[in-house]
Amino acid sequence: MPLSNPGRLAEVDPKDANEWTQGRALLASGNALIYPGLGFGAMITQAKSMTDTMIIAGTQRLASLAPALKDPGLPLLPDFSDAPEVNYEVAVAVAEQAIEEGSAGVKWQKGEAREKIRQTQWIPVYRDFSYDPEGLH
Repeated sequence: MPLSNPGRLAEVDPKDANEWTQGRALLASGNALIYPGLGFGAMITQAKSMTDTMIIAGTQRLASLAPALKDPGLPLLPDFSDAPEVNYEVAVAVAEQAIEEGSAGVKWQKGEAREKIRQTQWIPVYRDFSYDPEGLH
């Protein structure tokens, strides 16, 4: 899992890792399925900081949503089309952890995190557009 950006600073080239492990390397990179939830969970709880345990809670929640848990032939990460629900779950885990460890600046309880996040979560809705090859509409 290369952590450095830009790619030229990555700890390992994915091609090399795959070669060195005879195709058994598990490769991952930046994950848009976790970052929004991490930030939202910290923000909604007014956390003083993003602690290691909050990040771990978020990553564990993401891992629990892996399609491969149901079928080993499926991907490790949920489909990007599931991002809103995945980000919701990650935010809940982060918020619950922040409240539990005392990093949160809110007065509500851990059990209220799920509803508070659901009430304030922004869900993008995009209109359907039709391609007009004539450019008239």
